[in-house]
Amino acid sequence: MKKLKDVYFRKTDLASSGNMTFDQNMLTLLMAIDEDKSVFEISRQTKLDPVVFKECFVKLYKLKLIEKVEKAVEYISGQVLNNIRDTLIQLLGPLGEVLMDDAAEQLNAEKLKIPKKNVAEYLMAIANEIPSEKQKIEFKKIMLDEIKAMEEVTPQGYVNVKK
Repeated sequence: MKKLKDVYFRKTDLASSGNMTFDQNMLTLLMAIDEDKSVFEISRQTKLDPVVFKECFVKLYKLKLIEKVEKAVEYISGQVLNNIRDTLIQLLGPLGEVLMDDAAEQLNAEKLKIPKKNVAEYLMAIANEIPSEKQKIEFKKIMLDEIKAMEEVTPQGYVNVKK
């Protein structure tokens, strides 16, 4: 089963027909549905109780007001992961790989499949676990340079970071 971070829905044409009435929770959820937001992101945005969220979501789906969108998740390249790992090993030794694994787990991602859209969050999760302040600053500095390089080399699988 896919994780909620990788599942997307959009409103159908029926959602704009205007012939239906909704309670406040269903309306809140329907308004938040956006094919560029995962189900997980929508649940966080609406702040509905998980049970209420699920009930409303199922109702909207059964009424055919929303439909699933198949999206391919883009991951940061192995080259970028190698650069991150090499930097961490230079700074911390073998602890570096452990921090990468822990950061991936925090994102509910596989260690070799970090979604491009989560690269900044991933790097911050790693940095926050570096015990030495000096090493943490050095890692952030190196990764900032790496992110700048990613902007320039997008065709090779790097993330395009907007300023």
